[in-house]
Amino acid sequence: MISNRTDPEPESSFPIFMPDRFLQDIVSNLEFHTSWVAIDHQFIKNRPHGEEASFIRRMLETEKAMIHLLSRVLRQQDYAPASVQPDSKLLDLAKRRHTSEAMLGYIHHGILSSLAWYQARLAIQEHPFHDLLQTLFDMETGLLQDIEHVMGVKASS
Repeated sequence: MISNRTDPEPESSFPIFMPDRFLQDIVSNLEFHTSWVAIDHQFIKNRPHGEEASFIRRMLETEKAMIHLLSRVLRQQDYAPASVQPDSKLLDLAKRRHTSEAMLGYIHHGILSSLAWYQARLAIQEHPFHDLLQTLFDMETGLLQDIEHVMGVKASS
């Protein structure tokens, strides 16, 4: 396939055409992580202190890195990542968390849900983005360890 694109993205081993179900996985995942960036910014407005503040900064950087990886894949598929918006339901639910403890609990639940989502996709051996999903799963696992440390929760097994 000849392309007139001028972006500096390197060629990848991803398929030139992605079936709709796999494209939807990537779009949904980008929507999810875009939502968490907005939620992190919302939490920062509450001026968390100490380990909470450090965790939110780490989470924000991790979410941005995940968005970068997902956006690159979408651009390679000629899909505009800028068209993906945060999930208003996730944002509304976050706005209802008025204490740091409640917000951290909400984030913890979100990370656990995300890991379950990745595990379901990783079980699909023919998923063309298996390596990408594994990378994102590993990044999310790091966030789980971080938040459980901050919350004083015994690490999940």
